[in-house]
Amino acid sequence: MTENINKHFYNIDFFRVFLILAIVLFHNRIHLSYLNSDLYSFLYNAFGNGRNAVDAFFVISGFFLILTFKPALSIINFIKKKYIRLSPVIAFSVLLCTLSWAMGATDFKLIPNITTIFLLNSFGRFWCIGSNVVLWYTSALFFGLFVFYCINKFVAKKYIFSVIFSITFLSILLLQILRHGDYGGYDIVFYHIISVSTLRAFAGIGTGSLIALSYNNILKISDTFGEKIFSILEILCFGFIFWWMFCVHNFVNHFYFLLIFSILFICFLIKKGILSTYTDKPIWAKLGKYTYSIFVTHYIIIRILYMKLWKNNTEFVQAYPYIPIFINLFAVLLLGIVTYHCIEKPCTNMLSKIKKENS
Repeated sequence: MTENINKHFYNIDFFRVFLILAIVLFHNRIHLSYLNSDLYSFLYNAFGNGRNAVDAFFVISGFFLILTFKPALSIINFIKKKYIRLSPVIAFSVLLCTLSWAMGATDFKLIPNITTIFLLNSFGRFWCIGSNVVLWYTSALFFGLFVFYCINKFVAKKYIFSVIFSITFLSILLLQILRHGDYGGYDIVFYHIISVSTLRAFAGIGTGSLIALSYNNILKISDTFGEKIFSILEILCFGFIFWWMFCVHNFVNHFYFLLIFSILFICFLIKKGILSTYTDKPIWAKLGKYTYSIFVTHYIIIRILYMKLWKNNTEFVQAYPYIPIFINLFAVLLLGIVTYHCIEKPCTNMLSKIKKENS
């Protein structure tokens, strides 16, 4: 696996940009739907499954966890690495939550916000959700990566695939049985033991990990198929994913999304089809670097704009319904870019410096 560490998948950066757009539109449509507009009612239904983009992010994270795994990295250093990578931007978002609370746009939850900064708000069993509700994901991600990292580090190599497969299969099975395939309701805890957010993290990260463990074999098998086969498969799968997140439908079994995205993800790793090769451009890496900062901060700015601007000017919103959409998206993008350059990038540079000192 080590021979692939330095290989950059620009088309996966394309996925990141595509998926963050779905997430932003999903939360944007929730707040605008409170206003009386036929356009907003349509968008509320059309973008209703954008939430599944986080399951795709879980898959991507699981893949790169295994692909870049270093046995020499200790548990403590792994935790430090994830805290430096994830927590600073989250701490900034809590400051934004404080500002939002001072403006009367959101409630301020002291203890939940503190646990959110330390990635403990949805660590394993559901604990609490802070003012920025979307950050259940970062905690579940941290917990899932920690669990699968420990498996890869401490389980005998010949058993790793079987253990990860068992956990992934069990997580998906529980979501099918207990939630009938509906991955919503991150704050639901089953039998006081395990939450929906944890099951989603295990299902997605586990799937990505299995793809990484099988990566070299997948490449060998793919040599027996032509480019046309992969092009057709990519177009069909991408069409399904686009339809799932941006069109009105009543499908509630989110396993289909996880399955089809995983197939599409594998096709993009192989890079033999028309979509995977066309999107394999450096431009997506330049855009994709902003996705984490956008994810962490977008909900708060959308909430502030709704509570302090759009809610108090309903006549204008109803007369010009497109303007709030574009202003919200522009504000989300601008805040994400500023957050990346002022907070995320300096912390990432510090992390790189620490890596060099330890190597």
